[in-house]
Amino acid sequence: MHINKSKAVSLLSDPRAYRRKLKLNQTDFWGRFGVSQSAGSRYETSRDIPLHLANMMVLIDQDYIPSEIIQTIRSMYQNPSNNI
Repeated sequence: MHINKSKAVSLLSDPRAYRRKLKLNQTDFWGRFGVSQSAGSRYETSRDIPLHLANMMVLIDQDYIPSEIIQTIRSMYQNPSNNI
């Protein structure tokens, strides 16, 4: 397995164009990465994407991290009392 560098550059350099190419709305696109629609909008227009989020976005987008694992991690954060 290897990272598709041109795809990663496209995703991170212009996330709005990348999202539109996938025909996803902001809520669905940014939700894949655990980001709210409003934060995603800021990343698309003016704010730099933090390095940890950029790394995660590339790994998720290129299917290095299965969606089931992402959902499990999200549920752990949303329901911390269930993790004991």
